Amino acid sequence: WLLHPTGNVALVLVLLYLAMFAGLAWWVVRYTTNVTETERKNLDDQTVAGKDIEYLAEHLRPDSTPLHVLFYLATTPESLRLTHQQLVLSDEMRASRVEFLRPKRQTTKLETAAPTDEFGMEDGGWAEDDDDADDPHVQAEKKAAEEKEMLAK
Repeated sequence: WLLHPTGNVALVLVLLYLAMFAGLAWWVVRYTTNVTETERKNLDDQTVAGKDIEYLAEHLRPDSTPLHVLFYLATTPESLRLTHQQLVLSDEMRASRVEFLRPKRQTTKLETAAPTDEFGMEDGGWAEDDDDADDPHVQAEKKAAEEKEMLAK
């Protein structure tokens, strides 16, 4: 009776087959076009804007030279907008960097005007004899060297 349905069974089977076919088609369409919102936004951001395409179609001709193509690609409305946006951002960054470095410049000018003794050295250079004044061995060597000088004279 399933291979050759008759009556109400045939009608129910036809409806089930149609529902199964519609469900399968819906699943295939949904599976192949399943794109999340972030992916859709990324895809929209990576496409060329319609205004740019219109601009290029308006200005480029089949006999345009590569230099013309490059010029018109560089002067599309979106390229100009992005370039202007980046220039404004770089000016803001430059101004904030100058403000950040300004106090440091003033302090370095003061330091160069009045040098400080950062390493504990005064005009004596690297070696200081005062550091060894407490060591008895060093004092004994100094006395011996003085005596040798006195005897040599």
